[in-house]
Amino acid sequence: MNYMKKQLFTLFFLLSISIVSQTTYNIATSDGQTIDVVCADGSIFTDSNAGAGDTYEAGENYVVTFCPEEIGQAIELDFTSFWLQGFQSGGNPTTFDYITVYNNDTATGTGTTYTGNSAVDGCGNCPPEEGVSAQITSDNPNGCLTIEFVSNGSNQKPGWEAVISCWEPCQEISNPLINTSPALTDFQVAVDVDEVVTFQGSADFAVSTASAVYTWDFGDGTTVIGQNIEHSYTPAGVYDVTLTVSDSSCSDDSTTIIAVPIEIIVGSSAAGFAYVDAGEDVLLGCENSTQLSASFLDIGETNIYNLGEIPFIPPFSFSGLANSVNTNIDDAWDNAQDIPFTNGFCFFGNQEGQFQVGSNGVIRFEITNPVDESNGWSFSADLPSNTPEALGEANIFSPVHDIDPSAGNNEEIAWEIIGEYPNRVLAVSFFEVPLFGDNSAFATHMVVIYETTNIIDIYILNKPNDQSGTAWQNDAAALGIQNHDGTVAYVPDGRNTSDGPWTAQEEAWRFTPNGDSVTLFEWFAGDIDSVNDGTAEFISNEPTIDVSPESTTTYTSKVTYTTCSGFRVNVEDEVTVTVDEDPPYVVELGPDLELCVGGTSINLNVDINSESAIYEWTLNGETIAGADGPTITVSSPNSGEYVAIVFDEECVIQDDIIITFNELDDPFFEMISTCNGGTEIL
Repeated sequence: MNYMKKQLFTLFFLLSISIVSQTTYNIATSDGQTIDVVCADGSIFTDSNAGAGDTYEAGENYVVTFCPEEIGQAIELDFTSFWLQGFQSGGNPTTFDYITVYNNDTATGTGTTYTGNSAVDGCGNCPPEEGVSAQITSDNPNGCLTIEFVSNGSNQKPGWEAVISCWEPCQEISNPLINTSPALTDFQVAVDVDEVVTFQGSADFAVSTASAVYTWDFGDGTTVIGQNIEHSYTPAGVYDVTLTVSDSSCSDDSTTIIAVPIEIIVGSSAAGFAYVDAGEDVLLGCENSTQLSASFLDIGETNIYNLGEIPFIPPFSFSGLANSVNTNIDDAWDNAQDIPFTNGFCFFGNQEGQFQVGSNGVIRFEITNPVDESNGWSFSADLPSNTPEALGEANIFSPVHDIDPSAGNNEEIAWEIIGEYPNRVLAVSFFEVPLFGDNSAFATHMVVIYETTNIIDIYILNKPNDQSGTAWQNDAAALGIQNHDGTVAYVPDGRNTSDGPWTAQEEAWRFTPNGDSVTLFEWFAGDIDSVNDGTAEFISNEPTIDVSPESTTTYTSKVTYTTCSGFRVNVEDEVTVTVDEDPPYVVELGPDLELCVGGTSINLNVDINSESAIYEWTLNGETIAGADGPTITVSSPNSGEYVAIVFDEECVIQDDIIITFNELDDPFFEMISTCNGGTEIL
């Protein structure tokens, strides 16, 4: 038994004849037509004499095209019977009776020909025997099938019957993209813990996005379906977000595509530099105002710190810093070094001018005895503590633990000043330094100290424990910062001495000054040069403002940081609001009017001659019900402010007019007699 070959083609939309109920399409009466089929009807397609029990006629030559009425669908013919005069084995099917199906909306190109289906006549690519369904399915750019029937002059047969239905084929998907708010930069976006991020997916579909499926994997175990999704992250960290775009009408994943993944950096992830960002430039195409919103790093005095975990994204390599320290010397302080920050470094309210690096993972600023070369290693107390020396003589613990640079081959302890004023950093790194007692275990960690903001970051690539079985000094370790007196310390949970023995890999912590704010924010109308020479106009101390420039204007956001030394550091950023002098359309109601009560009504017209325009009218701030066209009639005594609002071309433009209906003055007058006549008083 031979079965009809299922032809796979794609889809496009074509409109000719709309069908709204089940219909039988006889090829003779439908000849020459292109018919848009309502796919749910279950319409029938037959030969010329269907239902009468007769055969089709000799010498027929008909063509009909069936197309889906709805975009995104394709025509399918399900034959329930089929019997044409076939040809004997080896014969030419086109010398007998045949149907040719074209995968298109015209009978052009190469079609597939069917004939026969009887033992006597033979079969040439014929559908199955009567009573067994066979399918011919379109999968082409318009979703249509064109059927041509030709019969010769003799030996006609009962013909065929087929159910017309539709299916939704797979369509090509391309250009999948992820956008976010806050906006992406180099496929990354940095947000705070619990800050809501709006994810927007897009892709190009060959025909229609009606069956588009957007599947998000947010990298934290959450998977959500939807084109535009809001999501937030509670733990700080770095999350890879992927977007998979698929076609719900497709039975497989042959056209599924994945967008370029992005990274969400959650937590206090931005570098600790002094900065201000005035936002993106703005184009006023039809609006007359916009909102400017600046972001900046707000820092407090250093008498109080805020401690938080940040994503492990070290800003510098752990190895290769410029200035080597204590290499091959155990338990030693390096020589005191100047901190070359212009305004010094503020730490627990003190202005620090020098620092020393100790080989056991520590830094200190209070250098009372520069010739003291021994860095203590023995301790069991928690921070804060002024004793023993391993704790009391240091200020930053990255962490403090007994490590031995003299026992390694590739270890580095080094520091470097990196960057330019006012955003330089002091980076101090301990790279692959062996543990004392287990020289096969290596510690790698780094401290980054920021100029101006006085922020301190600690990055731990690896803090192991003794694996030799000796557990030297019970693997004592502590991470944090403390003041000179050893009375106040900030230590992450689980990272003090008594929490041990503890290990850490790829974690980072930020210590941010959090006392009274040392920042002053200002908005100015003018560029940075005019702000610095004092000619710019001050606008506001609020980071978010509304502006309505009449012409293109540059605005400058400025932040002043005042350090513990009294030194002031200024950072500025500009944003330009460009006013388009030629909006896409104009809405004008004319000057205000004063009319008489009971007088003639007046028509207001703001037609912009656009089919896509949407109109709205208000009176004294209230929407006028039913007024959704370009024209309204204003009648006495309805005085007030009328506003016409026109939405089109992604713009909203409006105009207003005040119409006042006045009462008529009293027309009474009186004549007063005089010697010369009368005097009238109005």
